[in-house]
Amino acid sequence: MSKPLLKKGGDSRPTSRLVKESHEELSSLDEFPCIVYEADNSLRILRTSPNVQEIIGIARERMLGVSWLFDEGVVPADRGLLKQKVLELRRSGKASLIHRLIDDGGRITRVAHCLQKINSHRQDMVRGSIMPLAMSDGQGVTIDVGIVSKFLHKIGNHFQL
Repeated sequence: MSKPLLKKGGDSRPTSRLVKESHEELSSLDEFPCIVYEADNSLRILRTSPNVQEIIGIARERMLGVSWLFDEGVVPADRGLLKQKVLELRRSGKASLIHRLIDDGGRITRVAHCLQKINSHRQDMVRGSIMPLAMSDGQGVTIDVGIVSKFLHKIGNHFQL
């Protein structure tokens, strides 16, 4: 007989075993169809999920320690929009947009990009998530942008990198 998912007495909170199992299952960020990153206040990438190469075609090492994701990695025509969204992030604490990235092979991928300002270890940081909307070969998926934005913000909040 399997154990009940909820504690006896009608308590709707999951048992500690389930919380632990959920944390273990979700701790592997490379299983999600997006990347999650953390940057300092100057937008230098400090940490990323391990699946950067697989998801957006960019070597993880190329991103770490620099602001590549906010500058040369973005299609030049989209950089102005991204800069506007960074200003919005600084004012309101969060921002989201759709723009294009250039991968290591020079191919372009359209992505949904969500950013959130946080205070971690007593310093301002930026956490973000990026989800490809169309593959570089032109095959894309039809996705409601509002749903993508909400999903990416929830993922970023959930993992609290």
